[in-house]
This record gives sequence, C-alpha cells and structure tokens, in this order.
Amino acid sequence: MNVAPTYRAKRQNNGSESYGSLTSSPHLPKRRKTIMTTYNVKFAARTVASVPACLLTLSFGAPAQNDAIVKDAVASVEALGLEGGKLCLLNGPASLPVAIAIGHAVAHRFGAVACFDPKMAAYVVAVSHDPERTVGSLIPAAEVLEG
Repeated sequence: MNVAPTYRAKRQNNGSESYGSLTSSPHLPKRRKTIMTTYNVKFAARTVASVPACLLTLSFGAPAQNDAIVKDAVASVEALGLEGGKLCLLNGPASLPVAIAIGHAVAHRFGAVACFDPKMAAYVVAVSHDPERTVGSLIPAAEVLEG
C-alpha cells in the first residue's frame, strides 16, 4: 500500500509562545505564529505529477551574519517537524552556507530535494536518493500544484 508522507508539526512550548497541534488533516502542520529570527522557513503542501511534495519557502529575517543565520535556518526547519517524503522543494533567497545547511537538514528525510531557479522557471534537483529523479533533472514550476 502506498502511504502519503506526513508533514507533522511537533508540539512545542517556547516560553509564552505556544505552537499548535495538528490540523484535521494528518499531513499538514497547523499554521503557527511567526517568530522573528534571522531566517524564516514556511511549509506548504504541494503535488508534482500527483506525488505529494513539501514546499519550503525561505526568507531572510532580521539582519545578521551567516554564523547566526545558519543556526536560525536549521532551527526553523527542525521546528517544522518534517517527517519526510518523496520530494522537498526549496524556494526563496539563501546565502550559500544557509542553502547547504537547509539542504543537509532535509536531504535525509526526502527522496529528492530541488531548488527553484527563477531563470529556468523550474526546480533543479540538487540531491536525490530516488532513481525516478536524478541530480540535475528539472521540475517545471508549472507542474507544482497546490495541495
């Protein structure tokens, strides 16, 4: 039986900030309050050719140097509590150290990790453990659908 991957948010309590539990769908983390850091990572469920995919939208937060940004970027990914799946898509600005850190944080959980290239209007597979997706293969952005 083919079971869809789960993207479950971990239940946490960080001081006065309380993070929510799962939504009614077991595959989607509940939206949480945004905590200002030097780097932000947001989750969205997508599909590519009917295959569930995880889209992580990346953005810089408060100004800082890469040594602090890398720590916040990895902490933001870990806070999502991603369990993995066939495909993780990364979209948004990242310095080279941040991109490597995020790539490493998700690479062992997903069959493939692809990064958006705006010049190509496609996601480029950068890491793959899945024989169906080879490193360097393209996933056109038009094929990435909500849901």
